[in-house]
Amino acid sequence: MADQSQAPKLVPPSPFCDPTADIILRSSDNIEFRAHRIVLSLASPVFRDMFSLPQGDAESDEKAAEVQMAETGAVLERMLRFWYPGAEPIVGTLSELRETLELLIQKYDMQSAAVFGKQYLRGFLDTEPLGTFAVAARFGWKDLTLLAARECLKLPLRNSAYTPPNEFDCVSAKVHHALIQYHYRCGEVVRDILKDRSFPDAARKYEFSPYIQRCRCRILSIGNGNSFEFQFWFTEFLQSMEAKHAKTPGAVDDLLLILKAVKGQKSADCSNCNSVSENLPIFLSEWWWPTIKASIGKVSLDL
Repeated sequence: MADQSQAPKLVPPSPFCDPTADIILRSSDNIEFRAHRIVLSLASPVFRDMFSLPQGDAESDEKAAEVQMAETGAVLERMLRFWYPGAEPIVGTLSELRETLELLIQKYDMQSAAVFGKQYLRGFLDTEPLGTFAVAARFGWKDLTLLAARECLKLPLRNSAYTPPNEFDCVSAKVHHALIQYHYRCGEVVRDILKDRSFPDAARKYEFSPYIQRCRCRILSIGNGNSFEFQFWFTEFLQSMEAKHAKTPGAVDDLLLILKAVKGQKSADCSNCNSVSENLPIFLSEWWWPTIKASIGKVSLDL
């Protein structure tokens, strides 16, 4: 192995090239990060204890003391930029963010990093809800864990093609099981709403009553012990949504697209159906989906 002391010393950009720095953190690949002890000590009890030890001959008035770090330059820079004054954070990928948080919170005991960690982790909610859930659960951030679990309702977790991301390596099987159970219970709640055909008061508020029109598209449907005459296309729409929400309880973005496709096939030439459905999108967005969201909001995530 080559002598690392003979390797060229690389210096990262500002603020880690400050000539007034009194400590040098040397990465495993020989990159020097010049910093200030007081800043590191205030942020991390580990650094504070480290600097309380005698520094030997390396410490002098002319030369900053050096500390050999186990992290590579890329990892160390992300870790320092995450919180160091005057540094612009480098968040990177979700995997890199998780690694940074593990170092800051677990290894260096920088509990204040949780404030920024939660903020940056929220940025992955839409694109990587599963990984966000696992990382949030890893650090015990219950509010963010629940938000991520709700985003996961848009995904088909309970099928043979489902594979958890690498971030689940940092949580127990119990946490993973809790997410799957939450997904299942939310699916049951939403299916119960979709099976209920008795919503005349809400429908009339939006001037939408699919079961009072008399046309060739009607079909008899049962809800809560009562019989209603629904348009055939609306009944098929409800059945399609039941099947969809059983797998993805929170997937509603394409609700109107499904409705349009079903209705277009079954009642394109029916004037009664066409007139009744004018206010249906408003009914769905202002009553139906809020009702589903409110019901999901009552389901607990048992970690």
